[in-house]
Amino acid sequence: MQSPRRILVVDDEAPNRRLLSRILRQEGHATVEAEDAASALRMLGEGTFDLVYLDVMMPVRDGVDLLRELREREETRSLPIVLVTALHSMEDKVRGLAAGADDFLTKPINQAELRARTQTLLRVKALRDAEAEARREVEQKNAELLRLQAAKQSLTQMLVHDLKNPLTGIQGHIDLLLLRFRTALDPRGVASLRTIQRSSQELLRMVTALLDVHLMEEDAMKVNRRRVEPRELIDEVGHEFAAEAEWKEKALRLEIAGDLGPVQADPDLVRRVLGNLVANALKHAPEAGRITLRAARAGEMIRFEVCDNGEGVAPMERERIFEKFARVDRDGKGHRTDRGLGLTFCRMAVEAMGGRIHVEDEPGGGSRFCFTLPRAAGEEAAVRAAGLAGAPPS
Repeated sequence: MQSPRRILVVDDEAPNRRLLSRILRQEGHATVEAEDAASALRMLGEGTFDLVYLDVMMPVRDGVDLLRELREREETRSLPIVLVTALHSMEDKVRGLAAGADDFLTKPINQAELRARTQTLLRVKALRDAEAEARREVEQKNAELLRLQAAKQSLTQMLVHDLKNPLTGIQGHIDLLLLRFRTALDPRGVASLRTIQRSSQELLRMVTALLDVHLMEEDAMKVNRRRVEPRELIDEVGHEFAAEAEWKEKALRLEIAGDLGPVQADPDLVRRVLGNLVANALKHAPEAGRITLRAARAGEMIRFEVCDNGEGVAPMERERIFEKFARVDRDGKGHRTDRGLGLTFCRMAVEAMGGRIHVEDEPGGGSRFCFTLPRAAGEEAAVRAAGLAGAPPS
């Protein structure tokens, strides 16, 4: 059984208070009476109410002024309040509505009208209460989800750190075996070690990307920009992947268009972006395929490209391919990428250095992953700026 609704009746005239209270109690509601604004504020501070009938014309402080204060208070902001008035002018009603009145009741009181307004506003109060409760539940659930997300991220970071060490150990021992015992192994044994080596390298790249994306999302990864030559970056990445390209019988070509001048970027991040893109190209290029790694000027930027002659990326998937854990249709024919974070890391790292990354068609078939980085200030401009900074005042 529902408990009686509590209604506060505020009026400086006792007969009016008693009349309203009697009618409301007949309807099964509990009423409390206040003779002025000060008494009403005290009672509202001591208990909760579902509805207030507030007389407008009261001495010392009128009902509209009290209504304004109640609407400013958090605990009474959504409380249904009806102004009871003998005034009939539109100006008075506009003043009451501007102060936050939910409704008006005109004197002399009509019992049927009072009952109808009370039922309507109590329904409104019930809906507001239900909405507030639902909002509180959502906030509690969101807080719990945030707590669980933080715990999951902490666990992920710990696992990633713990996985990197044994993977590095596996790679080191495989390199040692190939170096010392390659001539003693039959071709199948060497091939097996190469397979383990490639798999561990791929797994290490995935683990590193997971950690890097987490750090970037938390804005915890430092980006150490400095002047670095594109040719140096291209050569290092080409050397790193030369052996893997040879094992997979794919051609890896390096192309650098003249003297490009330095870029202003974090060299470690650029190498890792290029490495992810080359590893991706090696995975999707066909047997005896080709991968091209190049750099060229693009206005005030340097444009890096990693191209392959594989299945390509369908136009409608070219934005989504950089999303976390996206698995997209590469060519519109059902060839799907692996779920991973390598390309997500590439996007976040390039953007952190002031560049942009995208994928487009490679002429003749395949994909061309392109990203731009800002060129460093020219040597002459840097020298000029240094000279001006050290020059004595004229």
